[in-house]
Amino acid sequence: MLTLKLRSSGNQLFYVEENVASKALLLKWLFEGYASEKHEGKPREEIPLKGELIALVLRYCHEHVLNEGEAGIDLSAWDAAFVENIQPSTTLLQLIIAANYLSVVDLVNVCISKIRSIISGKTRQQIREALGTLNHDFTDDEKRALRRSFAEFI
Repeated sequence: MLTLKLRSSGNQLFYVEENVASKALLLKWLFEGYASEKHEGKPREEIPLKGELIALVLRYCHEHVLNEGEAGIDLSAWDAAFVENIQPSTTLLQLIIAANYLSVVDLVNVCISKIRSIISGKTRQQIREALGTLNHDFTDDEKRALRRSFAEFI
């Protein structure tokens, strides 16, 4: 079986099999191009994501490939445990971006559900604390510029 050789932004190498690549639309497309070009084990693509994020996305895809044909297996409990163990919550936000970049829609949805459960019923300050976004206040000038830019939507 052919494998796709990927490199993270930090030069970490990943070898992705076709069945795992099929869970991430971007990787599926890269794999199809890779297979048709008959590369000799050279890194095919550099993915502009941290290695730890690529590893998490590939772990998610691999688990779903292993269990997709199994009758009666419900992966929702595994999905919930997977995102529950991702700390800090800023990594969860980065994982959403990585999963979106690689087009793993199910993982994006699982992560967004987790974020929804984190912020549900909380004040703006509690949400900032929970998501680790305390230092992202805009200056008054930036607020005015944003209001002007989005005036038609507000």
